Amino acid sequence: LLERALKHQPLSHDFRTHMQLAQSARARELAAKGKYDPARAHFQAALTFSEPAQLCSAYCQWAACETKAGDAARAEELLG
Repeated sequence: LLERALKHQPLSHDFRTHMQLAQSARARELAAKGKYDPARAHFQAALTFSEPAQLCSAYCQWAACETKAGDAARAEELLG
């Protein structure tokens, strides 16, 4: 539903924020289950919808996923 709403109002701050939160939540859920590849796709999508003030949080969450996946180098890259 959010995707459809964004097609009609792509600049809506509220819709973009809800999409970012939904993508982040799904990414964290997948990472907790050890499904890192699909989680990465959702983290990337969350970044697409993030406002500049939210980028730090989005990158930190993604870095935690990479750490859990055993890719410390990628985690450091994301934190940079």
